[in-house]
Amino acid sequence: MEGNSLFCTLIEIYFKKMKKCVVFFYTTLYIFSQHLERVHNKGNQSKGVTMYTTFGEFFSAKRKALGKTLREFCRENGFDAGNLSKIERGIQTPPQGKEKRLQYASALGIKEGSEDWLEFCDLATISAGKIPSGIVANKELMAEVPVLFRSIRKEGVEKERIQELLEALKKELR
Repeated sequence: MEGNSLFCTLIEIYFKKMKKCVVFFYTTLYIFSQHLERVHNKGNQSKGVTMYTTFGEFFSAKRKALGKTLREFCRENGFDAGNLSKIERGIQTPPQGKEKRLQYASALGIKEGSEDWLEFCDLATISAGKIPSGIVANKELMAEVPVLFRSIRKEGVEKERIQELLEALKKELR
């Protein structure tokens, strides 16, 4: 597919020239990956790499890793089970304020400033349909975003190619 080639070339050029800005690419691919999930209506099957496309998926996985049911988790931490259930299922927007994010993160065992914290915050922002502030603050990157989005909309891209790029980016982040 010619459009797929154009998109991948753009991403590879950005990636090579701006390795410092890996979070931008990762975030952009998260956003596009969410779009593909809706379009293709398929489950997220990556090759040995856990990738969360929504805040709710991430939150639920972290809670379950603690061995807690939703009700147990909420009771122990003073959260409303109904609201948290809606957040996990993507019905309610994740918290956008730092204070509430810190409360949730702390209950999940996520330390502020850690890789999990960054993913937690990025997914909360992305799940609300926004671009993370660290990306928005970078004027050079933001100038390139419209070109990238136009290319994606116009030309399309295969989900497998996005998975490959996400895996490469995750390796780079390690």
